[in-house]
Amino acid sequence: MQESGCPCDAFLTQSPTCHWIVRSDLVFDRVYGMPFFGKPAEELEGHPVGDVLSPEMAETWTARFQRGLKGESLSLPEKSGHPFRKLWVLRLPGENGCQYVGG
Repeated sequence: MQESGCPCDAFLTQSPTCHWIVRSDLVFDRVYGMPFFGKPAEELEGHPVGDVLSPEMAETWTARFQRGLKGESLSLPEKSGHPFRKLWVLRLPGENGCQYVGG
């Protein structure tokens, strides 16, 4: 994972529950830790959501990311089978007016 100096980098590296950041143009900016969306970080980083996720998954997550970018915080049950885990989507601060969503 590359660090850009963006304020959200600290959130990504210091929060045990933040594993990915998506830019407002719906490109995976950074992915940290275990594989998400069924793919390792190197297959996600720098790529648009619609290019790296299945069409159904991309449609679902694009809607979630857009809601997060508008300021809505989402708490979603994780499909891993663990009854106490949840995924969340939250708008993160960026530099120069850039917006991010993370989870």
